[in-house]
Amino acid sequence: MALKKTLVLVTLIGLLSVTFVYGSMYQRQHPGYLSYLKMRALHAIGIEQDTDQDFVLSHKQIAALLRIDSVANGVALRDRLWRFLTGEAQADFSLPPVIRIDDNNFVVQQRFGLDSNIYLSSPGASATLVILHCGHKPSNAVEAHLEEAILDAGLSVARFDMPLVGANHPVSVDLPRFGNVKIRSHNHMELLEYVDVPGHPLQYFVVPVFSFVDYALNEAGYEQVVMIGFSGGGWATVLSAALEPRIQHSVHVASSYPFFLRTLSSTDWGDYEQHNMDLYHVANYLDLYSLGALEADRSQLQVVNEYDFCCYGGHGGEYYLPVIQQNLQQIGGGSWNLIQDRSIREHDVSPQSQQQIVELLLEINRGQHAL
Repeated sequence: MALKKTLVLVTLIGLLSVTFVYGSMYQRQHPGYLSYLKMRALHAIGIEQDTDQDFVLSHKQIAALLRIDSVANGVALRDRLWRFLTGEAQADFSLPPVIRIDDNNFVVQQRFGLDSNIYLSSPGASATLVILHCGHKPSNAVEAHLEEAILDAGLSVARFDMPLVGANHPVSVDLPRFGNVKIRSHNHMELLEYVDVPGHPLQYFVVPVFSFVDYALNEAGYEQVVMIGFSGGGWATVLSAALEPRIQHSVHVASSYPFFLRTLSSTDWGDYEQHNMDLYHVANYLDLYSLGALEADRSQLQVVNEYDFCCYGGHGGEYYLPVIQQNLQQIGGGSWNLIQDRSIREHDVSPQSQQQIVELLLEINRGQHAL
C-alpha cells in the first residue's frame, strides 16, 4: 500500500512538473496564455470577468480622459494629430501617388523605401471599397477567410499589410551617429525619429491608406470606403479612421485597448506603434476611437475577443463603451459600438464575428446601415 501511494505521488509530481515546464515554454511564445487560462477557469465556475481589469474606473473618470466635447473640437484635434504625424496641415500635405502596376497590384512609395504594396480584388461592379488591413503576419488565413467572405458578398477588397510585413520588405537606412541600420521590425522604426525629416515615423503606417482612399474615390469610381482591420491592422484602422473622415465606416478586431485596461503581458502592451507616447499625448485611444465616428454620417465598431490569449482580451470595453456612445450622442456625432465575442478562444476573427461584419457591410452597401 505504501509503495502504491508513493508511485501515485511520484506520478502526480511528474505530471505537475511537465505541465509547469510546458506552460512556461508556451507562455514565452504566447505571453497572454496564463491570463487566458485564468479567464477560462473563472468562466468555468460562472464568473465572467478578468481580475486584471478589476480596477474599476467610473464612467465619470473615463469621460474625463476624453478631449472631445464638440464636433468642432474633434476636428481641431484631428488637425493637431495630422500635423504631429506629417509635420504639415492636412490641406498642405501632398499625398504620395498610388502607382498602378497591373489590374490587381498597386504600390505607394514612401520615404526610406517603406513602400506599401496593395492588392485589389473585385468580383465585379461595386460602389463600396473595403480596405482590409492585415496584422503582424503577412495576409494570413485569418484575413484570407474574411477577404473571401467579403468578395462573396459582392464587394471589392483592397488588402494592405503593415510596414515591414509581407511584400513590404525590411529597409536599410543611414542614420546620423548610428550608421547604416537594417529596419526589420516596428520596434526598430523608433530609430527613424532621429532622422531630420518632417513629421513622425508613425505616418508610414497610415499615409498609404489615405492615398488609396483618395485614389478609390477620385479615380477608381468608388462611392464609399469602409475599412476593416485585425490585430495590428485593427490598430492601423483606428488611426486611419481617426484621421481620414472619408473612411465612412470602420471595424477593428482584437486591435487595442486604452492604457488603463492593459495587462503586464508584452503582447498586451504591443509594439512601438501601440504605446508611442508622442502620439498618445496628442490623442489617447478614447479620442482616436471617437474620431473614427466623429461626424454624424460615420460609424465604428470594435470587436473584442473576450478569451483572447494574445492581447486585448477581457471585458474592459464595457467600461468605456457607454462613455463614448453618450459623448458622441451629446455632440451630434456618429455611431460607435463594441461587441464582446465569447465564441472564440484565440487571437482570430471568429466565424460569428465574420458573419456580423459581412452583414454590416451588406447593409452599408445597400444604404440601410442604421447609424
